[in-house]
Amino acid sequence: MEPMKRQNVVMTGLGPRFGRGLARVFASHGCNLALFAAQVDQLEELRRRR
Repeated sequence: MEPMKRQNVVMTGLGPRFGRGLARVFASHGCNLALFAAQVDQLEELRRRR
């Protein structure tokens, strides 16, 4: 069992580089994500890339 799988992660101020990259890492480990960013289009792009 993966230690991070199904863990809840809340990320605020999601930036275009570091924040999105980190969100992808958490998602690849099976984490549940709650993401907040000033620009909704950045979040939409992340959702489409799953």
